[in-house]
Amino acid sequence: MKLKYCSNVIGHHNRDISTGKECQSRIDNYCKIIIYIKFISNNLFLLKFLVKSLNNGNTVRRQKSENKHANNDKPMIIENLSLMDPRLETLDPTPDIQRLYREFDSKFFENKLSNQKNFNIIWCNRLTTSAGIFTAGYMGRGNERRWRQEIRLSSKLLSLRPRSDLINTLLHEMIHAYIYFANIRDTDSHGQYFQEFMWKINQIAHTNITVYHNFHDEVKYAQNGGWKRRNQDKQPKKPNQSLLDGWLIQG
Repeated sequence: MKLKYCSNVIGHHNRDISTGKECQSRIDNYCKIIIYIKFISNNLFLLKFLVKSLNNGNTVRRQKSENKHANNDKPMIIENLSLMDPRLETLDPTPDIQRLYREFDSKFFENKLSNQKNFNIIWCNRLTTSAGIFTAGYMGRGNERRWRQEIRLSSKLLSLRPRSDLINTLLHEMIHAYIYFANIRDTDSHGQYFQEFMWKINQIAHTNITVYHNFHDEVKYAQNGGWKRRNQDKQPKKPNQSLLDGWLIQG
C-alpha cells in the first residue's frame, strides 16, 4: 500500500510538472503575441509610409512610362497629319524651319534646293513689312562682302501669326528660289510660272500660298518703337529689288 501510495504521489507530481510547463509555454506564446502586436502598432505609421511610398513609386513609374509613350507617339501623329491640319497648331505650333525646308524640298521641288551650295534658310528680326524674302547677291561691306543665297523669314511678323502662315510663307519663298536656281524666265516676279507652281502646290497640299500677305495689323505692331524709321533707313536700294505689298523679292 505504501508503494502504491508513493507511486500515486509521484504520478500526481509529474502531472503537475507537465501542466506547469504547458502553462509556461502558453504564457510565453501570449507574451510573444503581445510583443508582436505592440511592434505592429508602434510601427504602423512606418508600414503605412512604406506602402504609400511603394504605391507612389509605381504611380510615378507608370506616369513616366505613359509620358514616354506619348512623346514617342507625338512625331508619328504629326507625320500622319496633313500639312495644314488644324491640330498641328497645338501639336507643333513652332516647327523647325530647317526640317520643313527639307520636307518641302523633297516633296515639291525634287531636292533641287538642297543641292545648292551656300543656300540657307534663316530667321530675320529686321523684316517688319515682309513676311519673307529670297535674296541672291553680294552682301556685306569690305572684307565681309560675300555672295549669299538665302530665304529670310520675319520672326517679328510670323511669331504673331498661326503656324499655317509660316508654311505658306516658306513655300512662297521656296518657289522664288526654285525659279532662280532653275534659270526659269518668268513674265514677272509673280508671273505665270510662279502662279502655276503656286496653284499646283495649293492643290496637292491644300495650302493657301498667295502673292501678297495681309498681315497689316502685325506690320503696324512690329513697326512700333522706331522700327519703321530704322527699317526705312536700311531699306536696300538696288534697282533689281521691288517691294510687292509686303513681299520683298531680290532677283
